[in-house]
Amino acid sequence: KHDLVRKYREELHANEIVLLSYYIAATNIETVFHALMGRSSYKEFPGIVLGDTFRMRQVTAEDIFDDEAFIQNSARIITENKCPISVIIGNPPYAVAKGDSYPELEKRISETYAAQTDATRKVALYDSYIKGFRWASDRLDPENGGVVCFVSGAGWLDGYSHDGMRKCLVEEFDHIYVYNLRGNCNSSGETRKKEGGGIFGEGSRTPIAITLLVKLPAAQRTGAPGVIHYKDIGDYKSREVKLHDLDMYQSFFSKEWTEASTVITPNAKGDWLNQRGGAFDTFIPIEPSKKFDLAPEAFFTTFSMGLNTARDAWAYDFSKDAVTQKMQASIALYNQALEVGRPIEDAKVINWNATLLEKLARKLPAAFDPQAIRIAHYRPFCKQWVYYSHFWDARHYQMPKIFPTGKQGENLVICLCGDSCFITDITPDLHLVSTTQCFPLYWYEDDAAELLKEEAGERHDGVSDWIVKEAEKRYGQTVTKEQIFFYVYGLLHSPEYREAFSADLKKALPRLPLVERYEDFTVFSETGKALAELHLNYEACEPYPLEEVGSFSNTRVTKLSFPRKDKTQVVVNDTLTLRGIPLEAHNYVVNGRSPIEWLLDRYQVKTDKASNLTNDPNLWAPENPRYIPDLIKRLVTLSLETQKLISQLPKLKLEAQ
Repeated sequence: KHDLVRKYREELHANEIVLLSYYIAATNIETVFHALMGRSSYKEFPGIVLGDTFRMRQVTAEDIFDDEAFIQNSARIITENKCPISVIIGNPPYAVAKGDSYPELEKRISETYAAQTDATRKVALYDSYIKGFRWASDRLDPENGGVVCFVSGAGWLDGYSHDGMRKCLVEEFDHIYVYNLRGNCNSSGETRKKEGGGIFGEGSRTPIAITLLVKLPAAQRTGAPGVIHYKDIGDYKSREVKLHDLDMYQSFFSKEWTEASTVITPNAKGDWLNQRGGAFDTFIPIEPSKKFDLAPEAFFTTFSMGLNTARDAWAYDFSKDAVTQKMQASIALYNQALEVGRPIEDAKVINWNATLLEKLARKLPAAFDPQAIRIAHYRPFCKQWVYYSHFWDARHYQMPKIFPTGKQGENLVICLCGDSCFITDITPDLHLVSTTQCFPLYWYEDDAAELLKEEAGERHDGVSDWIVKEAEKRYGQTVTKEQIFFYVYGLLHSPEYREAFSADLKKALPRLPLVERYEDFTVFSETGKALAELHLNYEACEPYPLEEVGSFSNTRVTKLSFPRKDKTQVVVNDTLTLRGIPLEAHNYVVNGRSPIEWLLDRYQVKTDKASNLTNDPNLWAPENPRYIPDLIKRLVTLSLETQKLISQLPKLKLEAQ
């Protein structure tokens, strides 16, 4: 107690940028202090500051305003800035990399976390909670060290572009304690179930971790890498069980936690979890080092992410008429806002994102173009109509060169994310398979000034000349680029390949071997082509003979379901249930879900919370009322046939090449 008064008056600091939270925090701190000290005379807490933590280091005496309240607040900032800080605790903001800019802090990230990663996309390193780690690491007293303890997002633990951050933490701290609470709601299928409940309930979709970073005083530091103490809370745990575990362990230094944790030795790539192996790096990269490189030492000459509308509820729909009506309404309201000179808020009609606000500021008019509506592959086994427009979409990436007219059959692309792959012959969405990277059979010359085209430009091969020559040199046989394309699709379905390199595929695009024997190459290519034809034509598969219980007298489908979690049957609606689905039909999985589970997820009447717009799958094929129940049967066939084809693939030898 005799130290508490000094700590309260001189050594304890708290920052809060939201005014209401500032007052609540001050009241809480003051109340606890007076309760502990048993004092009757009230003393306000002098260490709380209303301000943006990430900017406060730049505040000087010159920034103090004349207003009395600002004078006191600015003086507190200057006092805090002069203090040697040894303990930092907090729950840093979770926002992604957008909004306010912090040049000094972002420069530090560029010099450290970003400088130590080989990833080409580094935007995740500038998320707000990552800025919190960088700021806190720099703010500790450099001579005496200290500790940082954050409750934060856990994406940095295994993120591909976060390897530089992990390397820096090991260099900058002597001991690192991580309790991974999981709860990633952005995964799906069995992976989602394993993540368990979100520690903050329904309000958070991101995985969470508690991290304690310990930096010894400069005189005690040996220069050795920091020791990483790690514990995973475990699979399938509810929020309540996770909170119980937190109560049970209480401290990183409790005997129970220490015995349950493990010490991690990072590999040279900066991996802590799911460490990548060596053979993978000796294989041939699927992607070129730069796009549209005509002579890369890689399988493909280019690649692209999928279409990013940033307004899916408005731009996508199962009904072409609905897309037309929604986008006409958005365009009319935008032009009305243009007349009045400011945004007009109506969430059901328009999504005012940053790019659209920029166009409004530049006074650019908008016009509806019926030619902009095309069919896109929104999710696996789910097509929808989309309004494809430079003006309204956030990013098209290289899609204008891959699907220039939007006509079905002008191209084929293999869509990848992690160990999942899917093929399509129409424009893929950015999240077709998580965050999708697309590898095309062809690409076309593009007139950048014109997005929508009646005819495609000059066609180029997406498969490189180099890989064809490498294959012909190895096999002593003529090899075509189409064979290579389908070889890639076949090889990506190999169970041996996916299992052996699951850790690598979570962090990087595939690197693929050329198998030793031409006969095996041919089997992979022919099987890949058969898989592609099956997956491209999923709507035309022979329906599996499921038992129909009831009748389809009510042809409207609101929400498909597995009754009592029984995956051998699907309740279509109140008049029809389909029975007899073989359990092995669920063994073929794309991005965490079987095709039937994708059907249950996508083919339901959904109302978007932000816009209150409803998307109705019954409108996809109004001329065929049985489309949805028949599609269930077709996807059972597809799943079983896919597994038969995969079982025919040759065994792989996965030694370094």
